[in-house]
Formats: sequence, structure tokens, C-alpha cells
Amino acid sequence: MDCPWLSGAPNSAATTSILQVDSQGNPIFTPQGSPIAVDPSRAGPATLQPGTLTTTNGFSVTAYQNLSNNMAWNCDCHGYTVANGQFWIDNGDMQSLLATQTYLAQTPVVTQDSTSQVGDWVVYSDSSGNVVHSGVLTSPGQLTMAAGTVIYPGPSKTTTVPVNQGWPGATIQYWTPNP
Repeated sequence: MDCPWLSGAPNSAATTSILQVDSQGNPIFTPQGSPIAVDPSRAGPATLQPGTLTTTNGFSVTAYQNLSNNMAWNCDCHGYTVANGQFWIDNGDMQSLLATQTYLAQTPVVTQDSTSQVGDWVVYSDSSGNVVHSGVLTSPGQLTMAAGTVIYPGPSKTTTVPVNQGWPGATIQYWTPNP
């Protein structure tokens, strides 16, 4: 189940190029274990299927597929960035993915530089270096992201904002998928 409420699909070449995909270009999801109920106080009740997405170089990242009708759980910001809005990927799993991908070129800059390009991942980290948010650079200085319920109240949706407003106070890094 994807995010039908997304106002625009992310750059599929950038977002799926590091994941193994099926013949239709969708990330391959391997269910792991039993479905879980999620905390309804965050975005309402839902049931998610834990599983893995596998990168083209063999790294497995934990992801969650929404089994319920509550579309707020279809994807989060990282699922939008990495997997075309089809899955939920927790902050720690996104951080692990970034740490293990040798073909992601990192440009740790606070403002976009000449090497950043449309389709790059924009990743926000807190003062301890922990990943807290991500999105896709959709035009110079503009980020499209699944906004979720943390910054922009209401059901998850995409929004396009200036990169420096994606997660106020966070350190910004640009990552270019280079499979």
C-alpha cells in the first residue's frame, strides 16, 4: 500500500535506486514475524507488518508495511525518501542505512552547494548526530517530505518547504544515491 495522499511522488530514480525492486519498480518487502499494533496516541490506531527492504548491495533495513485503513501509517519521512512512500522506516534504521551504504555520497553542508542535485536525500540530525527527519530535494533549495504528525499536525501528508525549514535547528546533510 502506498501513500495515495502524497501530493507528488518522490524522484523514483533517486529513491529506489539503492533498493532491490520488483518488475514494476516497487521496493521488495520481506515480511518478518507477526503484525504489530501501534500506539494510537501518535496518529490513531493501526496494524503494521514488520519486515525488511534490501539494498542492491545486500544490506537489509527494517521497515513496516501498513495493514490497516489508517493512511497516516502508510509511510513516514524516511519511507517517502527511500522507498517511494510505500513503507515506514524508523529514525535508527535510517541512520543504519546511511552508515552502511558505501554508494551514498554525503555532502555535510548546512546550505545546498553546487554538488547537490534534484533527487538528493536531505537528512536532518539532532545535536547528538541522530537522524530525526529526511526528504527529497525537489528543486534548488526546496524539500518535499512526508510531513507526518510531528511538525505539521494532522494526517501524514507531503509538503514542500525551504530546506532550512524541514526540521528547524537540525544539522542538514545532502546524500546522493550513486548505485
